[in-house]
Amino acid sequence: MRVVILGLVAAVCAAAISSASASPNDISGQQVYERACAGCHLSNFGGSVHTPGLVGEDFMSRWRGLTAGDLLRRIAGTMPPAGMNPLQPAEYIAVTQYLLESNGIAAPGSGSPSEAELEGRTIN
Repeated sequence: MRVVILGLVAAVCAAAISSASASPNDISGQQVYERACAGCHLSNFGGSVHTPGLVGEDFMSRWRGLTAGDLLRRIAGTMPPAGMNPLQPAEYIAVTQYLLESNGIAAPGSGSPSEAELEGRTIN
């Protein structure tokens, strides 16, 4: 029993270290969204009475003309709500890119952008 518990603790620690050191290219924004965001914003991004929709006109009316960096800072500064586990920096970048892609805002080049690249992208 003790060996099993120690093995589980080691696996959790290894996963936490791996997540903390991962680059945005190693992380799926969709997986982060499903794990950390969909519980409130729904898998279809539709939102609820208490949370805004994250695609279509709901999203664009809030973010049009601002930068992807503004979106990243808003997500990183407010999500998940207080008392829940915050994401790692690379996870915030990955989920921001996923939201942009889900709204038809394609990333230049391939892979996940850097924070600086997000800062320079206007949402239109």
